[in-house]
Amino acid sequence: PQNNIVPPEDPTPGHQVLNIGAGGDLKWGKQPIQVSLQIQNLLNTKYFNHTSYYKLIHVPEPGRNIVIHISIPFSGKIKST
Repeated sequence: PQNNIVPPEDPTPGHQVLNIGAGGDLKWGKQPIQVSLQIQNLLNTKYFNHTSYYKLIHVPEPGRNIVIHISIPFSGKIKST
């Protein structure tokens, strides 16, 4: 918790946020592909950042967020016909 405050600030309760992620490399034919999945704020905790302007207007930080990342590298070689 943030109790070291200056008036007119309000104390901010403590919080814990659970984030998880996993990823790996795959092949699609000869093409390598990198895939990852992240879940941020898995438990959908409602919390406030003490230094955020949004705390002053009672808007919490983001809830659960799911991110899927797919990366397909290109060699840059162009075959001429």
